[in-house]
Amino acid sequence: LSSCQAKEENIISYQVIRIEKFSKGSLGKIGGETERTSRNHRNEDIDDTRTPLNYYYKKSNGGLNYQWKSIVETTRATFKETKKSVAFEGIIITSDKSFFEKLGYIQGQPPPQKVVDFFNRSYQFVLRQVGYHGTDENILSAVVHLDETTPHLQLYYIPLVDTGKKKVYAKAPDGKVLRNEKGSPIQAKDSHGKCIYEEVKLPRPKICSSDFWEQRGGQLSFGSLQDEFYEQVSIRYGLKRGEVGSN
Repeated sequence: LSSCQAKEENIISYQVIRIEKFSKGSLGKIGGETERTSRNHRNEDIDDTRTPLNYYYKKSNGGLNYQWKSIVETTRATFKETKKSVAFEGIIITSDKSFFEKLGYIQGQPPPQKVVDFFNRSYQFVLRQVGYHGTDENILSAVVHLDETTPHLQLYYIPLVDTGKKKVYAKAPDGKVLRNEKGSPIQAKDSHGKCIYEEVKLPRPKICSSDFWEQRGGQLSFGSLQDEFYEQVSIRYGLKRGEVGSN
């Protein structure tokens, strides 16, 4: 191998999965950017001559605003809107340019099958993780951008939940709920002293980012997402996971 070839062989590429949360007011701006309907792009990396190479797993029907309303109407989801409310979230999956070039990618040309396969597996992974019951019903838009510096899957979805937690109360041998000295019911606890809850079906789905990620492991959910992507996708392509617990 030449010194340049050896150096290229030694490049370590890492998986990149980035998640971001957005308010309802960002739908129009984000939709125009991800689906390339904006006349003036804020992103200077976009090369309009290569935009026809982009391809969709799901394109919004009439823009992200309309698609969001359509999904809410179809699922009958509730949404408590405030200034801080998360109305939708986005995921970007990619790596460095060197990784895609090793798979045969040449900028400005249609992607080779190995790159297509990588994004196919990435999209199916996302559906399993954040899709409403594993489907694309809550997906607003999902596109592979090939008109920027590095190929990437950019996907937006609504964090829908249709189950909630209900407190389980401690009971006496006769079946009556135990109460404290103030008359309030006492919540049951497990052998580790943690309060016990039971899962209940909600009358209607709701948009709730905090509950959505709580059901996926709470504070550990993002780390688990990285681990599972590595095990299910990255390891097939020689991508590294990155340092556990780092930013």
